[in-house]
Amino acid sequence: MRNDDRGKFRGGEFRGGKRAAGVLSIGSLFCALFFTAPPADAQEIVMGREEFSPGIVMVFKGAVADRAAPAEAHLAERLADVRIKAPANWTTDAAAAPPGAPPGGFAAYLHVHAQITNETTGKIAFVTLLPHVDLLDNLHYARNAALPGEPTDLYTVKFFVDPPSASRLAMHRDWENRYGQTDEETPDGAPLLLFQPKEFSYSQVNFMHIADAPARR
Repeated sequence: MRNDDRGKFRGGEFRGGKRAAGVLSIGSLFCALFFTAPPADAQEIVMGREEFSPGIVMVFKGAVADRAAPAEAHLAERLADVRIKAPANWTTDAAAAPPGAPPGGFAAYLHVHAQITNETTGKIAFVTLLPHVDLLDNLHYARNAALPGEPTDLYTVKFFVDPPSASRLAMHRDWENRYGQTDEETPDGAPLLLFQPKEFSYSQVNFMHIADAPARR
């Protein structure tokens, strides 16, 4: 696969969570005002956002492990530490979107995989993301995952995004002429690709707050 490691971990944008209630001492109130920490039950972290031709936008996230059906195809919520998510949508930028693409619509038939590496021990876990649907991102790619270490460890997460195979997605002549790309890893005459395979890597990812968060209900 071609290396396109452009992404950087941006400190973890946290979404969701609830306000904690309680009585604060003067000292703890001072700390709360001047040293803001992520909520203990934050629901998602955003590792990065990437956009590539032909107008596909992907957001790579870590989220609270959740039940997914059918159960036999997914790691049980009780065995998972996190859920790895990758919404993939057509851009809403009319200048960058291919003609006919629904703005913000789901980019289907992609092959998305994640490699999670413990930065302390070097242990690795692999996960293949599958199409999911929920009430937050609607159609997206995701999968429950067990971390190769403790939730307090730091991780490097590398995403591999491959285009649909020719057997899964037929390409009409108008699209082929404008957007079709020759597979750079196979001989001439191979079927054209929707895009070249991509890799995006994010380091020092901290899953602690979502691994400890309560499950979505």
